[in-house]
Amino acid sequence: MVQRAALHNISLAGIGIALCSTWCCYQHPERGELVAIFTDYPVQERTAIWSVRPNSGLMPHKVPVFIDFLIERFGSPPYRNNPR
Repeated sequence: MVQRAALHNISLAGIGIALCSTWCCYQHPERGELVAIFTDYPVQERTAIWSVRPNSGLMPHKVPVFIDFLIERFGSPPYRNNPR
């Protein structure tokens, strides 16, 4: 967390470049504070959100509802590329 914040601040200060997640930096290019570079070389890394829960049949209804919400909100395509 500290490293991400430091890279974020360094890039905003114009001191260097950083590989930032769209979800943490998406507003800065819109405001002209950051510029995307190396756009011809997309990052091929994938990130996942995992739902870890007990393997019992006793589960409050709100748990699967929340999991469905996560799938809908953060599923494919990435939420950051799908303005709401």
